[in-house]
Amino acid sequence: MKAFEEKETAKAITTFNEVSAINKISAITVDNGTVHIYTKNLYVQDDRTGKYHDIGTFHIQIGMINSTYDVDNTVRIYNTKYTGMGMNNGFQAPHVFEDGHACHGNLATGMIEAYRQRNLFDLVYQILIFLQSANTGDTAGQYINTWPEVPESVALSTEEEDKFKIEISETEKKFDAVLAEAIPIHVATPA
Repeated sequence: MKAFEEKETAKAITTFNEVSAINKISAITVDNGTVHIYTKNLYVQDDRTGKYHDIGTFHIQIGMINSTYDVDNTVRIYNTKYTGMGMNNGFQAPHVFEDGHACHGNLATGMIEAYRQRNLFDLVYQILIFLQSANTGDTAGQYINTWPEVPESVALSTEEEDKFKIEISETEKKFDAVLAEAIPIHVATPA
């Protein structure tokens, strides 16, 4: 029994680290059998206009206790940046209803299989792909244009932190090196 526990614990830690490493994830926690995932800002391109829209940041809740995937309850998605967008000003994302349940469309099979195998990485990855797309031929997806428009450079940026990047001149780098040499470092010596 102990070997099984250790194997499952190692698997859970690996999965947690893999999901945390997805560049669109800002945080992940687990509480009472529910995995809580928080995303960075997500964007969707409107295929009709080619324009990009800021659809916000999300809190994704995945109930991992059940043995089967319930399309209405296992995954709930809540927009933490915008409310009252999309069709009838009542959607969390282009294909996510006001109460947080998703209209899975053709992703349901893959999500169900990932859940059945307890493959959290694949499940989260599929949810992120789902959130970053809008089927504009669909009644709900056609309202992607109600979310704020953003420049392509913002939507396609690989790092949100790029906007805070500061260029340092060679003179400043040399000064920093001299300053670093001048700062005393206390090293504890054994008694």
